[in-house]
Amino acid sequence: MYLWYLRGDEARARRTYLSSGDRNIRELEQILDGLGRTLGPHLSLLDFACGHGRLTRFLVSRLGRDRVTVSDIDPVAVDFVTAAFGVSGFYSVGRAGDLDHEGSYDVILVASLFSHLPRGEWEAWLTKLHGLLAERGVLIFSTQGPSLYETLGAEARAAALTDTPGFYFVQSNETLGRLDVADYGQTYVEREYVAGVLESQSLGRLLGYYPRALWGRQDVYVVER
Repeated sequence: MYLWYLRGDEARARRTYLSSGDRNIRELEQILDGLGRTLGPHLSLLDFACGHGRLTRFLVSRLGRDRVTVSDIDPVAVDFVTAAFGVSGFYSVGRAGDLDHEGSYDVILVASLFSHLPRGEWEAWLTKLHGLLAERGVLIFSTQGPSLYETLGAEARAAALTDTPGFYFVQSNETLGRLDVADYGQTYVEREYVAGVLESQSLGRLLGYYPRALWGRQDVYVVER
């Protein structure tokens, strides 16, 4: 994300990178406060798809490093975050079915991963991460919703892959070839699709749905086990 913000101005990129992370944490805290829950050292939290810790640094300030675990498919990112912030971490994998991890968490935070997955892995990761929740734990994840899908040009919408109502996958990403667009693209989902997956897979209770609550762009879902 820092490189995405960079564009030749290092000072501006640093400010934007840090201020966006701070904004995101405040947005998430507002959502949790509305549900009668607070981020604090009484919770264990998994920051999944953590990247290089844009949110992790702020999570540590709320919970303490001993209560935060991170994971990412990029081992360099995990190594950096665990060393920089003193948290625990584990490497993720490309397929949800291949993840071997037995942790249990009160909160699992997934910012902007479900906005990139094809449908099979989208549903598989939702099931896998739900299984890592403690009893009454909450999974908080963001998606790109219908309002963002409508901003795409007609050509991009026509090229979107969809085999079920409410799910659209565009084979394009910003990783400059690091990740295959067939595995990591641009995903847009409607609330009815998400609710249908939760019901069909018996994945707990949808506590809240917050359109465009993250960055003023992505929708946020909160699911309780």
